[in-house]
Amino acid sequence: MKRCVTARQAGSLATTARRCRGLVSSVAPWWGWFLVIGIIGCRPAPDERNSPGAAASKLGEPAGRGNEEQAREPLLSGVYFGASDDGRAWLVFLDVQSQWGSFFAPPRTVRLCEITETTTGGVTLQSGPAFRGVRYRFEGELSSDGMDGRFETTGDRPDRRPASAHVHLKRVADLFPTEAPDAVTGYYANVRFGPEGDLGGMELILMNVSDGPVGIVSLYEGVPGAPYALEGIESRGDTLRFGALIGGREHRFSGVLRGESVTLESASLSLPPQVLERRQSIEQFAKLVMSAGCP
Repeated sequence: MKRCVTARQAGSLATTARRCRGLVSSVAPWWGWFLVIGIIGCRPAPDERNSPGAAASKLGEPAGRGNEEQAREPLLSGVYFGASDDGRAWLVFLDVQSQWGSFFAPPRTVRLCEITETTTGGVTLQSGPAFRGVRYRFEGELSSDGMDGRFETTGDRPDRRPASAHVHLKRVADLFPTEAPDAVTGYYANVRFGPEGDLGGMELILMNVSDGPVGIVSLYEGVPGAPYALEGIESRGDTLRFGALIGGREHRFSGVLRGESVTLESASLSLPPQVLERRQSIEQFAKLVMSAGCP
C-alpha cells in the first residue's frame, strides 16, 4: 500500500489529494474510511513561526503566557493595606477611574500625585510632600489580591539615608462603601500641640473589613511617630486588645470602647490610659489630604 504524504513533502497539496483519492478507490470501503481519516490528520500544521506559543517557548517562557497577560486583572479602586517587616503600616486609598488617591503618612494623609499602571501589570504610586517634605514612591506589580512591591522615601533631610521597605499591599475593602459604618470603624486621636508647638498624643485607625479588623497606631512624641500595623486584634463587647511591633519589640495594648471614644493603655510602653475621640470617618480621613507639591 502506498503512503499518503503532506503537501509540504510532496510539493503540492493538490497532488497529495489526487494520490489519496486513487488509494481510496482501490481498497475495501472500510480501508477507505481509514485513509480519509489519515488524510485529515496529514493536513499541514500552521506555520509555527506565527504561533504566539512557539514564540514564547523560544524565549524560554511557557506557551500561552501572552493570553494570561491579556487576561490580567486591572488595578482596582479600593483600600489597600500592608505591613513591612519592621511593623510599619502602609495604607493607600485609590480611585482609579478618577485618578485620585491618598496615602497615610502621619500626621495626615497626603495626595498621590501619580497613579500609573503598565500593560504588563506594573504599578507606580508617587505621593506629594508629607511631613518635612518627605515623599513616598511605590513601585511594584499587581498580584492576585493587591500589589507587591517596594516603598522608597525621597526628599528627607540630607543627613538621613532614604528609607526602603518591601510590602504586600492587600486590597482589603472597596473604596468608601455605601453602607453605614459599624460602631468601631473610624479615625481616633488625641493628638495636640504642646506649648512650644510640639505634637503629643496618639492616634488609632480601625477598619472592619471582610477578612477581619485591621488597624494602625501612631505615637507622637514631639513629632509624628511612624504608623504601626495592629496585630492580633481582639474585640469583644466594649473591650479591645491588640499588639504592635514597635522598635523591634512587640507591645500589647488594651482598651475600652465607649460610644465615640476608646481608652487605650500599654504596660510594656509605660503608657498610661489615653482617651482617643473618634474625629473622622474613614472617608473623611482619606480625603483630608495635604495636596501641596502636585502639578
